[in-house]
Amino acid sequence: LEIDFNGLRRRGPRTLAVFTIIGLLILGLSVFIAVRLGFPAIHGLALGAVSVGMPLAVLKETGHLRTPLGQVVLLVGSIGEFFTVIAMTLLDLGLRHGFTVGFIAGLLRLLGFLAVSALVLRLLVAVAWWLPEQFSGLVREHASEVGVRASLLVMAAFSVVAVMAGVEPIVGSFLAGALIAFVLRGK
Repeated sequence: LEIDFNGLRRRGPRTLAVFTIIGLLILGLSVFIAVRLGFPAIHGLALGAVSVGMPLAVLKETGHLRTPLGQVVLLVGSIGEFFTVIAMTLLDLGLRHGFTVGFIAGLLRLLGFLAVSALVLRLLVAVAWWLPEQFSGLVREHASEVGVRASLLVMAAFSVVAVMAGVEPIVGSFLAGALIAFVLRGK
């Protein structure tokens, strides 16, 4: 991800809250429009799955990726994708189990997986802070292959843990990608 997490931190939690609300409103609007046009809600959710890819390519091509507007578009799109993945997981749980104990168990597994991901994030940030020389090999220019391999390993590991927790593998991959981007944001 090309999100400037340090810039986001300087803006404060209120800015993140506003961007989250915007992302949720866009996602809700896309589902509403899809349903009003006679399509299943999943089609509206699918619109959220393209919320970063297209704008990212356009922002890079036009040189606006590092501008304040580019960062807002990228962040709102990333938040939208995160909630899309979560909504699709909840929809899948609902279609498989209905609103039963199975659904609640799946929801608890999802929340547990998100909590474990948050703990891993905190742990990796602490390790990167206290042992920067071990992480420097992942971000040096000539070591980019090592960084890509490490990223793929983390994504695969998170996907496996997600499956073991009964959560969609894409949730694990998505969270692993965000975790890597956040931990290595100083690159």
